[in-house]
Amino acid sequence: MKIIYSELKPEYLKSLVRIHRETFKDHFNSKLGNYYTQEYLKWLNSKNEFESFIICAFDEEENKVIGYICGAKLGFQTKMNRDLLFPTLVSFITKPFLVFDKRFFLFLAPKFRTLLGKEEYYKIKEYEAKLPQPIYSVISFGIDSNYKSGMNLGFFILEDLYKKFFDELKKRNAGTVRATIRKSNENIIKYYSMKKWSLSPVEGDSQTIFFYKEINSK
Repeated sequence: MKIIYSELKPEYLKSLVRIHRETFKDHFNSKLGNYYTQEYLKWLNSKNEFESFIICAFDEEENKVIGYICGAKLGFQTKMNRDLLFPTLVSFITKPFLVFDKRFFLFLAPKFRTLLGKEEYYKIKEYEAKLPQPIYSVISFGIDSNYKSGMNLGFFILEDLYKKFFDELKKRNAGTVRATIRKSNENIIKYYSMKKWSLSPVEGDSQTIFFYKEINSK
């Protein structure tokens, strides 16, 4: 195995869509399908004022993408949701049954807030103002399921991805990074706790908590 790390290349996109939807298979966004996920990943890899970026892990021996991590400066949700409005509508037109999913309104509410230019998690704003600026968000990460088992290989790939992620944030003079986590995701909560990320005293909503890491404390 020989792993290299790079930005998202066009030939990686199909594999990355699969890895992302597989990783977040229980999230409503993944239910929107391949087209939406493709446009979502392309947006994160585009040049914009929120400096979003994707770092891919590529196994040269197997000639395949095996993982990724992506981030952006806080506040990206409004711009992203507006730019992805068309693929979102296409997804609902081609999959009208999604409106009957119990998570439909949970998905829709924060989208409308950000489309109106409001903070997705406004309750946390005062707390974040006291942290070293600017703050970036680790938006998502994923590892190919074939690499998750045996010798903790998935863990080591994730560690390398995070190392590259922090290197990128240092280049951008970031002060803090935020991870937004579902309370039900016990494994990820354990991971951030083990890596000594700080748990916010303020929750986003009934399902969401935040972890923070100051860049210079890494």
